[in-house]
Amino acid sequence: MRHLMAATALATCLASSAARAGTSVCTADPNDPVANCGFETGDFTGWTLSGAYALAQTNLFGVDSYDAYSGNFGAYFGNTASTPGTYAAANNLVMSQSITLEAGRQYTLSFELAQTTPVFTGYSNFFSATFDGVVEMSETAAAATSGFVDYTYTVTGSGTDSLAFAFQNDDGDWSLDDIDLSQIPEPSSVALFGVGLAGLGLLGRRRAV
Repeated sequence: MRHLMAATALATCLASSAARAGTSVCTADPNDPVANCGFETGDFTGWTLSGAYALAQTNLFGVDSYDAYSGNFGAYFGNTASTPGTYAAANNLVMSQSITLEAGRQYTLSFELAQTTPVFTGYSNFFSATFDGVVEMSETAAAATSGFVDYTYTVTGSGTDSLAFAFQNDDGDWSLDDIDLSQIPEPSSVALFGVGLAGLGLLGRRRAV
């Protein structure tokens, strides 16, 4: 667990955090509608946390520099269930946010996720990502990763949208950072851009002649 980290591991963590410090990937996107997408406020500002039992375990989730993929902060989520292996709504820690997107417009939803600990007998983990009530990703007993993994999904805005993540990790931590929603260019816009490039190329050839 995080609070039992050895001195050597702590030194490695600090070095790793320093290497990642800088501009957050998602906050560098001026069009990202997700508030506090990289937790750069140093807390969960902009997000709503729920889960009756989970919220009482304040030392088992939070925002710190160690869990950053980019920027200075990232979020971590540990054992917030009353019984190992239980993932009922009352136990899960759920982090959610309401977002206003253009109705009918497609977006790319992406985030960086890591899981620190191998699954042992009697211990497991759970993670899910939900957009407008549709489960985009659900993991149970996920294997440990060697670092952050980028997950990307295509979603469609409805005008008033919701984004939610649910967590539980019996013997380790999930790390989450850089939650980004980016508009997917409409086909007509891409085609027009291609015509413009072709026109510039033709103009260049004529000048060369």
